Amino acid sequence: MGLKVIANAMVLVRTVHIRVRGTRPPLSASCSPADEKTQPEDDRMSRGVESLRILVANDRDFVRRSICDLLHLQKRWKVVSQAANGVEAVKQARRLKPAVVIVDIEMPELDGLETTRRILQSMPQTKILALTIDRSMERQVLEAGARGYVLKSEVFSELVKAVETVVQGGFFPAPDKSKNVALQLQNDPKRSRRLGAKPTSRQRQIIQLLAQGKVNKEIAVELKISVRTAETHRANIMLKFGFHSTADLVRYAIREGIASPQAVNQKARAAQNG
Repeated sequence: MGLKVIANAMVLVRTVHIRVRGTRPPLSASCSPADEKTQPEDDRMSRGVESLRILVANDRDFVRRSICDLLHLQKRWKVVSQAANGVEAVKQARRLKPAVVIVDIEMPELDGLETTRRILQSMPQTKILALTIDRSMERQVLEAGARGYVLKSEVFSELVKAVETVVQGGFFPAPDKSKNVALQLQNDPKRSRRLGAKPTSRQRQIIQLLAQGKVNKEIAVELKISVRTAETHRANIMLKFGFHSTADLVRYAIREGIASPQAVNQKARAAQNG
């Protein structure tokens, strides 16, 4: 159903493009990585305003091209690159430093949530929008640091509005979805830390293990809880203390004496220094 909607929308988008611009946009032109050394100046700038640089990450070629075509219609918007998986998206984002990254939640090698975390770890100013099939991932998407999400069935009616919203500093949950989670993060993601929020004993254990570089499965085994419970604890900790990445958590753990610098393994130290 989702692909059928996208297919129909792509035909409409390309028809509109022909009528508005007078030419049929070659897919490779609107979706190919940009080479800043060879791009003419007036392609990067319009009336003194820099182009909005966007990276599109989706493992389905047809969907990715369709999104590129849609974005190509917007004045001063430029798709600087595309990626077919999360690992490639992180590499391209670090190399090209786009202002906005659009990621599919379900991608091979690295899913959209982890892709979001890794991009924000090195480039926290990046605005990230997730594409998801339903609203069940809303909290996870926001906790990962994305500025919101767009349902795949609503991409061609809502994506442009979503990009405009996040670029202006806002969040974009689906229009008919309660914005409580987004507003809580938007108002002040670090508020609870500054007001002196304290971790529970269980949360201290989780923070300590995460700071030591343990993954959810290892934490579950050590604490004799389910992996799902470990994931829930981690998500609640990230939201409660306003952590945007593991690096934030590691710094907090060391500062609060929950984990000693010596106990933080090489992997966690790398995250902290990133």
